[in-house]
Amino acid sequence: MSGHVKRNTLTGYIYLSASNFFFVITSYCIYLGLGRILRPKEFGIYGVVTSFISILTIVLASGPQQAVAKFVAEDGNASQVIKKGVLRLQVIFGTAVFSLCFVLAGPLSLLLNDPSLKGYIRVVSLVCLFHPLSAVFLGMLIGLRRYGTQAVMDSLYSLFRMALILGFALLSASALSALWGFVIATAAFSLLLYLLWGRNGDAGRFQWKSFLQFVLPFTLFILVTNLVLNIDLLMLKALSPPSLSNLYSGYYTAASTLARIPYFFTCALSLVILPLVSRATSLKDNESIKRYVESSLRYTLILLVFLSFLIAPTAKGLVEFLYSGDYLPASESLSILVFGIALFSLFFILTTIISAAGKPKVCLYFALIVLFIDIWLNYLFIPRYEMKGAAVATTTSLFIGVIGMSFYCFKWFKALLPWLSVMRILLSGILIFVVAKLFSISGFWIILFYGILLLIYTVFLFIMGELRKEDFRYLKRGIQ
Repeated sequence: MSGHVKRNTLTGYIYLSASNFFFVITSYCIYLGLGRILRPKEFGIYGVVTSFISILTIVLASGPQQAVAKFVAEDGNASQVIKKGVLRLQVIFGTAVFSLCFVLAGPLSLLLNDPSLKGYIRVVSLVCLFHPLSAVFLGMLIGLRRYGTQAVMDSLYSLFRMALILGFALLSASALSALWGFVIATAAFSLLLYLLWGRNGDAGRFQWKSFLQFVLPFTLFILVTNLVLNIDLLMLKALSPPSLSNLYSGYYTAASTLARIPYFFTCALSLVILPLVSRATSLKDNESIKRYVESSLRYTLILLVFLSFLIAPTAKGLVEFLYSGDYLPASESLSILVFGIALFSLFFILTTIISAAGKPKVCLYFALIVLFIDIWLNYLFIPRYEMKGAAVATTTSLFIGVIGMSFYCFKWFKALLPWLSVMRILLSGILIFVVAKLFSISGFWIILFYGILLLIYTVFLFIMGELRKEDFRYLKRGIQ
């Protein structure tokens, strides 16, 4: 692999990983804070409502953001034309989704087996008016490879969101107040981005047809994949006894928040790899595409195996440390779900690569199959096994999805991570899993224990030849 390819990938990955890491930290501060400010049932309401709205906001933001990044990367001179055209489109889509949520809040709350959610859904749906706009500016920065600026703005939003959600929650110790904080933070951030980059725009011709041909199937794919990511919590809420549904939702929200640590890191890599593969595809540079595929999958698997094999055996201590003993019932679900979310992260990277090569419909078909299996398994398992059933359903369906996408990726690109690398990485993960199982660590000491396990994992990969000196050199150069 060329040094230019690794440095280009790693530099963007490091900047965006840093902002995603900060997002993870502030998100945990939000959930840990709300867990202490709100009663368990109020915390469950917050988790369910934000899970529902996150499906819509990610659909409105991620698809257009990825599309803007792709088209700006292919033609940086047209960035202002693209920005202006997509902003108009986002205003229309955001307003339409908000209106539908507001009108249909009643029926949606009935689907979740809780009519009291109607008012909460109407309040949080206001986010749909603002979040889509910020995605355009952030996508433009990524397409222009201004990764540092994008990371700073993302981090600023994470900090502002945390401050307002927790601040408003303290006013009345209610989920509704926390949701108002979320809405105001999102609106203020979108206004800031508009003031910085939104007032200027070229009056050139925007290629609507090409943009919509990419973004519509990709956006539908984002909708389906985020249903896969959130359907377990929503179905747990709908299928649990009414007297326990909010409590179970609170526990499962805690578990899924911790399980999504790997996903947040791979989100950064997906943002970097899409414009790189897209550009290489437009230039018909098959050798570069192969290098991008192998590089991204290798780094992704190293990260995912470490985090999932680290969290699963220490779930009980981690839940107690980050939340409290009141949330210990979440640990069993977490020990299963973390593998499911790791598989989802790998699935998302594979679909990002294939979408960037101009095959978003293929990704959509695979995602629909996974969603169908996930819904069916959740329907079967939740009534019998409750929270653990939801975690098993998610993990099983995503395992099937990763196998399918891997075969397609190899067929299309003639490239995939070598089996020897896969085995080395998995053996390293099994090693730290076994070591973690031998010790029962709790409290602050679990952080030190994680550091020791990271050292063991890294050294073992280095001994087996999976990590090499050049990886550390490129990591250092990427940071610089």
